[in-house]
Amino acid sequence: GDRLWLRLQKGGAWGAPIAITTGGRDIYKCATAIDGAGRVWVVWSENTSYPAQPLANFELFAASVVDGKVSAPTKLTDNPGTDVCPVVATDSAGRVWVAWQGARDNTFRILERHQTSDTAWSAERVVSTQAGNCWLPAIAAGPQGRVAIGWDTYDKGDYDVWVREAAEGTLGAALPVANTADYTTILAIAPSMTGMDINGPGLSDGNVKNTLRGLPDGNFAMLYDGIPFGDTNGPTHHSESYFPGTTIVSIEVDRGPGNAGNLGAATYGGSVNMCSE
Repeated sequence: GDRLWLRLQKGGAWGAPIAITTGGRDIYKCATAIDGAGRVWVVWSENTSYPAQPLANFELFAASVVDGKVSAPTKLTDNPGTDVCPVVATDSAGRVWVAWQGARDNTFRILERHQTSDTAWSAERVVSTQAGNCWLPAIAAGPQGRVAIGWDTYDKGDYDVWVREAAEGTLGAALPVANTADYTTILAIAPSMTGMDINGPGLSDGNVKNTLRGLPDGNFAMLYDGIPFGDTNGPTHHSESYFPGTTIVSIEVDRGPGNAGNLGAATYGGSVNMCSE
């Protein structure tokens, strides 16, 4: 079975591993954040049916770590539907927010909870607004208590990215980020990636190109199912010419400089790997 561990770096040196859970468990994905009081929070998804029941039911748990001591876990979800893929962020007031993908009424929703005090959490709240399945949340915090949660949805028959922002705890309207077949805007939700025209994504090329860690298009590799591609005049990319959104199931962004084993003409800036399945 699985066991969850944490290591902390201080002064350039890594400390000893800290056991967050005992062994013999079934754990899928975890995330960490530091709250305003300096506590490290570890959030993970665990199959509470394992190993007694064959039907999995993943629930979310959170534990804090102070001076190497791990708190008793807090159970953030308690639902017959499975809860997975936690992501976390700390808002400008020092409160930790957790967003995740949870099955509710036989449909995957994006949900959130956040700290209301050192030991208490808000009630579960649905963030996504679509009737269809929603997956793979992302979260980021901004100034003035703002927290943005993004997700992927297949609500209208193709993969679209939406985002919803909370200001001081109040959720605003859900907005489309990538509601068309344009991978540049699909990528824009990833940290360190940009690629959005002020007039919306559209389907014309114009100046809508991705940047990665500030490097313009042509200074990093793009691959589809492991095969690098680019224009004939250089390692640049025109989004309307390649791979409509319905052919992209997931995108992995590698921000490393690459090595001799990485394919592509400009791997020194990183790699964007689009996958069909």
